[in-house]
Amino acid sequence: MIIKIIDSTIANANTGPTRSHILTIIDDDLPPSVEFLSSNKIGALIVIEQKAPLEEYSESGIQIQANLTSELLCSLFWPGSPTHDGAVIVNGNQITTAGCLLPLTRSKVTDKRLGTRHMSAIGISEETDAFIIVVSEETGTISVAENGNL
Repeated sequence: MIIKIIDSTIANANTGPTRSHILTIIDDDLPPSVEFLSSNKIGALIVIEQKAPLEEYSESGIQIQANLTSELLCSLFWPGSPTHDGAVIVNGNQITTAGCLLPLTRSKVTDKRLGTRHMSAIGISEETDAFIIVVSEETGTISVAENGNL
C-alpha cells in the first residue's frame, strides 16, 4: 500500500497557524498494476479522486463501478481496448470510469518529451486536487502530477 501524506502549516488571520493533514491511501492493487504497465510500456493515465468531485470528467468516459484490481486496471489500458487512450478515474478502491477525456494544461510546457497523457495529467491537476499517475507509452517512465506539477 502506498500512503501519501501532505503536512502543511496554514496561517489563518483569526486563529493563527493551524496544522492541515491530507492523507491519501492508494489501494494495494495499484502499485503492481503501474509496475506491469511501465515494464511493458503500456501508456496509462490514472486519476485518483480526492475531495473535489470528478463527475464532470467522468461523463466523457465509460462507467465501470467495479473494485480496483490489477487485472481490471491493466485490461483497461491494454492496447486496442476502447479505453486505452483515456483516463481511468479511481475513487477509494473503486474504478468509477474509464476512457475519460481530460483537459490539457494551459501552461507552456517546454519539455518536448511529454505527450498528451502528461499534458492531461498536468491539466487535471491544475483544475482539481486529484493525484494523477502517468505511465509513458514511449519510455515506460512513471510520473506523478499534483497541483499543476509533474
